[in-house]
Amino acid sequence: MIKFFSFDKGKGRAVFGRNDQLKGIIFYIGLQNDNLTRGIGFNIRVVAVKKVKEYHDVIYNRQRKEPNYLTLHKVKLKIREKRVRIPVE
Repeated sequence: MIKFFSFDKGKGRAVFGRNDQLKGIIFYIGLQNDNLTRGIGFNIRVVAVKKVKEYHDVIYNRQRKEPNYLTLHKVKLKIREKRVRIPVE
């Protein structure tokens, strides 16, 4: 006999569920319509995340033989002055 586990129920427009306990099994997604006269419209998005621990010891002993030179092209800032008359009441 197959046991069914429900990890979320709701009547809202955006219902979501999360399951951290049941791992390595097959999931079935079931929907139930409580309205006998109208059908339901739905979108299902399923995301599965697998956590993998992977460690590497990496040693970097490379030194640069030539320095990096950076050339800056500077331009003098031009300031334009303009006078505007503002009427005040």
